[in-house]
Amino acid sequence: MEKKERIAQMSRSELEQEFRKRFTAEANMEDNKREWSDRVMKNFHTKTLVYLLSLESREEQEEFIDLATNRQFQKNPIESEIDYMNMYLEEIEYQQERIAMAHQVKQAEWKMEQEAKKKGIIPQMREEYHSHRNPHLISKIAPEIWGFLSLENSQDRLDAHAFLIMDRWAHYFPQTMKTKDRRTIMSLIKAVIEQTKMETEALDRMGAQIKRAQGVSDLELLQEAQINQYYYLLKADYILQDSAHQMDLETLKKTGIKREDFYQI
Repeated sequence: MEKKERIAQMSRSELEQEFRKRFTAEANMEDNKREWSDRVMKNFHTKTLVYLLSLESREEQEEFIDLATNRQFQKNPIESEIDYMNMYLEEIEYQQERIAMAHQVKQAEWKMEQEAKKKGIIPQMREEYHSHRNPHLISKIAPEIWGFLSLENSQDRLDAHAFLIMDRWAHYFPQTMKTKDRRTIMSLIKAVIEQTKMETEALDRMGAQIKRAQGVSDLELLQEAQINQYYYLLKADYILQDSAHQMDLETLKKTGIKREDFYQI
């Protein structure tokens, strides 16, 4: 039985055991080995864990874990302790900055809401993403992409807008979004994260909360801001070489749409 087939048939407990066997050596402190592997594993859905363990090389597996956990593998015990302390201090500083920023944003939004309410406008905010609201997307997106972007502990936790982007991309590029190519999957994950940041920052700059309440859609605001809705999809590495993407381009070509047309959207 091939490696991928064997892994695909494993139970969750067997997958976790296999993960510990392969990766606990990366946590140099003996008493932290189990804790490290348990913490990392909790980030992964079962399908994502199957995908990770099925990757051919150790380098590919480490790259995926690094991307998912925002943490580099620990090679040297002393260096790892220094890195850990630096990361800990950076995290404290980051959290303090986030608290201060959140307070400033909250104050600004409160003032904005008060001004809007005086004019009879009730602001509409973006909603947080909840998986049960988009069940149809599960069948449209490669499970590895879906699983990664749904990670509860990801520092790039995305709101509902990310899933609107994936739905938008899947409309014209359905085969691309369901690709099985590992390199394309990693590129698409990064593309969705960057596209979401770009679009939400633009919407926030334009006061989208007020505009939504006035009946202006986010799509209209993005067009007004001249934000290309497919920018990071078009920019992503490896996609052009992916056979799934080529299938989408052939289908679009039959309807008179070329890849270049998406640079204008």
